[in-house]
Amino acid sequence: MYETVVVAFYLVFLISILLRQLLWIVLAGLTFALIIQSLSANLGVATGKHLSEHCKTEYSKPVNYCLWFLAEVSVIAADIPEVIGTAFALNILFNIPIWGGVLLAGLNTLLLLGLQRYGIRKLELAIAILVFVVGGSFYGVIAQLKPNPKEVMMGMFIPKLKGDRATRDAVALLGALIMP
Repeated sequence: MYETVVVAFYLVFLISILLRQLLWIVLAGLTFALIIQSLSANLGVATGKHLSEHCKTEYSKPVNYCLWFLAEVSVIAADIPEVIGTAFALNILFNIPIWGGVLLAGLNTLLLLGLQRYGIRKLELAIAILVFVVGGSFYGVIAQLKPNPKEVMMGMFIPKLKGDRATRDAVALLGALIMP
């Protein structure tokens, strides 16, 4: 979660620069994430089982092993860029060496795993505090920028990419939204 907060601070910086051009990507990414999470929650509420339990009963053993392997690869593919992204964000924001940022990201994971020993409520409280820090950062940047509401609405609902690096920034922003 610490990695998410640091990357979010960097995203606040990036969004403050590209706010009016890439806001539609944020809206689209969060909309798709909401749909997927809603469908997953509906499946769990309706059946009392999660997706992997349904796959276990529905598919054969070789297919289940392939699904398990793909899930593990997906987790690794999502975590490696998050750790490296955290290291780069710490380097950009606080001038911490890249290797130090990687160590801090790993230490954060161990701290959160250790916090689980004290109960789920303490872990939820720590995560809630970090989420509020991210939300406060976004609010602070928006309050400081004082964007034109018309430009924000146009940036949110009219897709466009301008500039040489716009596509790369759009893909990076979408990846940063989906990976955490």
